[in-house]
Amino acid sequence: FAKYALKCPHCGERLARVEANRVPAAGGRLCLAPLLAKPGGIAGDFTITRVEPDPYLIVGSGMAER
Repeated sequence: FAKYALKCPHCGERLARVEANRVPAAGGRLCLAPLLAKPGGIAGDFTITRVEPDPYLIVGSGMAER
């Protein structure tokens, strides 16, 4: 699995632009979110977990490591 920790200003808003689901706003929540591809369609599925106060943990398939 590909694993990422995302910690930046306005992470939720940035994730919402590239994911086809609502990104969790509250800590301890998670969602399955398809990643949108530039030309249209879906590039892959990711599980996004909101950890308070800042980071989002993002887990995807091994193909997502690229």
